[in-house]
Amino acid sequence: MNNHTLTVLEYPAILDRIVYHCRSVPGKRKATALRPSTDPININQNLDFISEMNDLFEFDGGPPSLEFGDLGVRLEEAASSGAIIEPKELLEYSILLKIVYDCRRLDKKYEKLNRMLSDLVYPESLHRQIDMSVDASGDIKDSASPELKKIRRELSLVKTKLDSQFEKFLRGKTASYLTDNLFTIREGRYVLPVREGDKGQVKGIIHDRSSSGVTFFIEPYETVELNNRHRELETSEREEINRILRQLSEMLFANIDELKKDIDILSRLDFVAGCSRLSRELKASRPLFSDDRRIDIINGRHPILILNFLERRKNEVEPLSLKLSDGSNVLVITGPNTGGKTVALKTIGILSLMAASGLFVPADKDSHFILFNDIFADIGDEQSIDSSLSTYSSHLSHIKTALDLAQPNSLVLLDELGAGTDPDEGSAIGQGIVEKLSRTDCFAVVTTHHGKLKALAGKVRGVVNGSMEFDTENLNPTFKFRMGVPGSSFAVEIARKLGLPEDVTRRAWELIDKKEQDLTRLITELNQKLARTENDREAAAALRLKYESLARIYVDKIEARDKEEKEYRKTQLRKTEEIVKKTQDELDQLLKKAKKSVADREAVRRIKKDVSVKLQQTREDLRQLTPVPDGQPASGLPGEMVYITGIDADGEVLEPADSAGRVRVKVGNVTMLTELKNLIRKDAAAKPGIASTIITDYAPEPGMDLDIRGLTFDEAEPLIQNYIDDAGNAGFETVTIIHGKGTGALRKKVQDFLAHNQRIASFRLGNWDEGSSGVTILVLKTD
Repeated sequence: MNNHTLTVLEYPAILDRIVYHCRSVPGKRKATALRPSTDPININQNLDFISEMNDLFEFDGGPPSLEFGDLGVRLEEAASSGAIIEPKELLEYSILLKIVYDCRRLDKKYEKLNRMLSDLVYPESLHRQIDMSVDASGDIKDSASPELKKIRRELSLVKTKLDSQFEKFLRGKTASYLTDNLFTIREGRYVLPVREGDKGQVKGIIHDRSSSGVTFFIEPYETVELNNRHRELETSEREEINRILRQLSEMLFANIDELKKDIDILSRLDFVAGCSRLSRELKASRPLFSDDRRIDIINGRHPILILNFLERRKNEVEPLSLKLSDGSNVLVITGPNTGGKTVALKTIGILSLMAASGLFVPADKDSHFILFNDIFADIGDEQSIDSSLSTYSSHLSHIKTALDLAQPNSLVLLDELGAGTDPDEGSAIGQGIVEKLSRTDCFAVVTTHHGKLKALAGKVRGVVNGSMEFDTENLNPTFKFRMGVPGSSFAVEIARKLGLPEDVTRRAWELIDKKEQDLTRLITELNQKLARTENDREAAAALRLKYESLARIYVDKIEARDKEEKEYRKTQLRKTEEIVKKTQDELDQLLKKAKKSVADREAVRRIKKDVSVKLQQTREDLRQLTPVPDGQPASGLPGEMVYITGIDADGEVLEPADSAGRVRVKVGNVTMLTELKNLIRKDAAAKPGIASTIITDYAPEPGMDLDIRGLTFDEAEPLIQNYIDDAGNAGFETVTIIHGKGTGALRKKVQDFLAHNQRIASFRLGNWDEGSSGVTILVLKTD
């Protein structure tokens, strides 16, 4: 990829942003060296790293701090010169080793990043020795060596003695000879500031004199021995520190190869982190690469525009969507000035470069790109005085390079094709270039104002039109790209809006070729229709989203209600089972007593009475769980609305009671026979609040149906059998099983089961008003 193309497509600005996001000096250097590649293995590897780094930022806050300087280069320089590494620089190496330690402990779920870091070497003894020797401020610790600790302990004692001795001078008669009531240090020795006229009053060694000459710095003879020891200890301390620093430096030099390797790995990690920060900043997606020579950019945005808009807090960048393939590989974009043609051209180029560099791109995740061997771009005005090139000549120079070198796997981007010279000749040359690009079979995108180039679509193989939308009512560009639709420059309209005299713009319109006028009107009408269609589509999408959201809310409510109902039934059933079990246990105890007292007739009589009382109590407990409303018995006349006890359902009497006292009742979509004594007049019945279904394994609702949606067949089978048995015993003639439509698997198994059931006379799918294929209607056999 030539540097000219990278520059005009603003690729260096992308690298600068990655450099900004890197934390280490070597990481920034790697970012600067990034270039597009044609190797899919390397590209996908980098994309894998960025993808995992995005997850690391999202779920674990990102990698360890990767801030470190150019330590590898500095270490090599120090090793070659034999220099001693100073404490503050040692502290930098300690920070580096801590980063190595932390990175080796990265969560194992980040497999690819861990593979990148697998060759990190952590010299634990070196790290421990530096930490033991240098504190956070860059000073050498007492713990650096036993000898240093011993020297500093004695030095502290000597300083204490000197401080005490000189404090006595300040409190005694010597204080009257001093210029200030304090002592100081000159060349490592404690001294007193004595006035010039009193220097004979203080016996000692003169070490220095003030610049004004009025003060002499004198070391009293009484402290010479202590001062000598102080100087000796300071010298010993410096020598021991130098020895320690030399030792630590040698340890670093011994690990130089491992440290350089660590720095290279960490700088790679830092570079990936910088790429990840950029992708998160741009809200970018991982690019896909097509195997069928296809560019499919969906809602692509120019990254530099995004960054500029973020800084200025402006609205979103208008996205670009387009498709190019073997059958439509040369795109001619037309439209007004400042309408966004050049930005569209650059967006295609920069996104292709980013994808080829293994970077996430600001486009939808389903966008596809091609790994081009070359990208050629001629964008902007590069008139050169030094090389005697005009604007037109400069354009032709870059175009010639593209035409000479372009291959089928190349991308050519040409801005304002045919501009800068006579319009007719420029249009002719532009057509010749487009035809040449078509024959080359490369991918190309050109922008132009020449109307004749629009007409090449459909005439020259692979050429398709595209345009930038223009608001003809307000005479403003919308920056929206229209694939397959030619555009117009709208030069006369814009001139009229900008205030050019009316007679001038009217005359200009008259001078335009009639066919061109008709084409401009057609394009205007087409753009207006497309704009209305787009607005309608967006409004429809918004309504659909609204209704889908409402539907989801109601579905959630229904599911919650169903869940509560199931939980309620489970609770009631559990209570019933507890009552029955308790009763059974108590009856077993009574039977055991009866066996023991079989000879005692009176005892047996008492036990029978106890059993009777217990059964009656159990019935009462169950009745409280399954209350039956009080009310007037039904008359059993046809048309009477009744409540049917035992099944908690409402119905309508169809026929009078027969000789056996049985009445035919319609319940929902089914009919049943039941005894007249089970019916209560509807107007007098107070329907209970607790469903009377808890003593069976199913729960019939009004309409006499069994709902098994959401169950597997294995779960539903015992419920169906119990339901059929109880429905038959209750006198039902027809009942309904609701199994839902779905894939039909549950329906098939249910009907296979019904086909072999002895209590079923026949069955069928529901009619359209009964639930269609989501229900099966059963006709029960009657004895």
